[in-house]
Amino acid sequence: PLYASWNNNIAKDKSYYDAVIPHIYEEINTTTGTQSYYLQNSFGYTVDTCDLIENLNSQFADKEIWITEWGNLPKGIMASTNYSERARRVVAKSPGSAITHIDRLLTFMENENITATSYYTVNDNQGFGLIQGDTKLPEYYAFSEMGDIFAENKRYIQELEESIMVFNRYNNNIM
Repeated sequence: PLYASWNNNIAKDKSYYDAVIPHIYEEINTTTGTQSYYLQNSFGYTVDTCDLIENLNSQFADKEIWITEWGNLPKGIMASTNYSERARRVVAKSPGSAITHIDRLLTFMENENITATSYYTVNDNQGFGLIQGDTKLPEYYAFSEMGDIFAENKRYIQELEESIMVFNRYNNNIM
């Protein structure tokens, strides 16, 4: 992959950055395949992503790992300029997709090598968002419900607070 040569180059001098920040997007073809096929691949992608994180942790053992962007990359619709058609064709906006992304979020939060993570993005018109225009998609509701679960589970709240502190520390250092 292209990122391998990039990682090899930046691993030579680790003095000028604080964290490794992969952007993890599951490439999906939104015009073919069944929902069942997509879901099987999505759960498998989470496992593959954990392997990637382990490799990054080995290569950059003294650096934090921040996954500042993750989500779907709906390749099959990106060439269309018709936003309504984009919204209609994305199979990754289903309750099943929401479940796989909650699973991925929890997997990232439980991974000791990941310091911070955030889903990309809340609202857009290109097929990436939790909200499409004025329409809240299944993933929006799934992520919203997770707030209640986090509120009842102090371990996750502590991890979220630590992630916020890391970003605040980083932002204060660059400003």
